Amino acid sequence: MENTWRTEFHDISVCYTEQLVQIKTDEKLLAFLKKPRRDATALSEYMKKTYEEIFGKELKISVESMAIELLIHLYADEFVHGIEYFGKFLPLYLKAELETYMQKMERRTEVIDSGEAEIDPDRKFFDRLVPYRDVLYTIWDQWE
Repeated sequence: MENTWRTEFHDISVCYTEQLVQIKTDEKLLAFLKKPRRDATALSEYMKKTYEEIFGKELKISVESMAIELLIHLYADEFVHGIEYFGKFLPLYLKAELETYMQKMERRTEVIDSGEAEIDPDRKFFDRLVPYRDVLYTIWDQWE
């Protein structure tokens, strides 16, 4: 069982354990994410591939769900302001759930835990945001 921090991908610190990938939110991660959609997706693809190489099985998290989770955690403060405008493009229940999640989160975390649904109670929430990824990426793309 792997449980050490690795930095092979753009010097970004990632730790792999059963059903979970952890990412340190430091300056190296922020520097890498110049174009949110492209870069968060590339990092998520890399982490899924590496997880499969380590454990010999697929991590049961979609690339898009993981990318959305990364960006919401990293840009929590800025994202709250984007929800005010772009929230009108989301179903009311999902907008309310997103606002509640953002209030609970308060600020960027030091380590992002991206886990499979069996161990991560937030996975279903991020999965429900995937169909609205274009709206969410529009918010993040403003910061490029």
